[in-house]
Amino acid sequence: MDTFLTKQQRIVSEILNLQRHIMNKLHSIESTLESQPTGGGEPSFIEHSDDDSAHSPIPFNLPNTIDEASEPNYAAAQQNGTANINSDEVQLFSFTRMEKAEELNEFDRRLADAEYFKETYNWLNSLITETNCANRMLVALDLLFDKVFVNKCSWTGRGKGNSRKVPLRCRRNLLHLFKVIGSTRRASVSRSDVEDFFIKKLKQSKQRLNLQGIRKATCHVKRTQLS
Repeated sequence: MDTFLTKQQRIVSEILNLQRHIMNKLHSIESTLESQPTGGGEPSFIEHSDDDSAHSPIPFNLPNTIDEASEPNYAAAQQNGTANINSDEVQLFSFTRMEKAEELNEFDRRLADAEYFKETYNWLNSLITETNCANRMLVALDLLFDKVFVNKCSWTGRGKGNSRKVPLRCRRNLLHLFKVIGSTRRASVSRSDVEDFFIKKLKQSKQRLNLQGIRKATCHVKRTQLS
């Protein structure tokens, strides 16, 4: 029985490594193909003065309660924490992309449990190799949401022509998850950064749906030309 479990864990580990390899390849292809930046500015993330080599995500000590998680200085207070990730737990964590509002409601409800929040964060963090905050949130969006379902969501719950969509601004636990997973040692994501990210990406959801299977999108940073 122990041998069987060990084999299973090794297979899952190999699958995760392969998935990470594929995502890195897609990111490389995207960097080559992308020529036109999307309109609008990017959220201005708060940069830290850490050593330039510190690009890895913050090993957050995740909150015991959602109230603790909502404290404005929570992310900064955890920057020097120590990682406590059980690789076996990450390998055994299973998640299916959300495809309807009921699944989103259940996911947001489960995230209120500190242990499930931690498991979800560790799973996402094991798959996301990006160091840019906006790109980290974008990969998380693609891992958690089915692209067709994303097109049925909006920040406020209203679409074009006052049509009804699934609102995201009221999903407190989900938004905090994106705040945490988007943050790195060098930059902290704020609640307003998460809001700006979702407003922009939800507006682009139809365009991104048409790009599915063609290339992996990235968030673009406006560059200032020097005279």
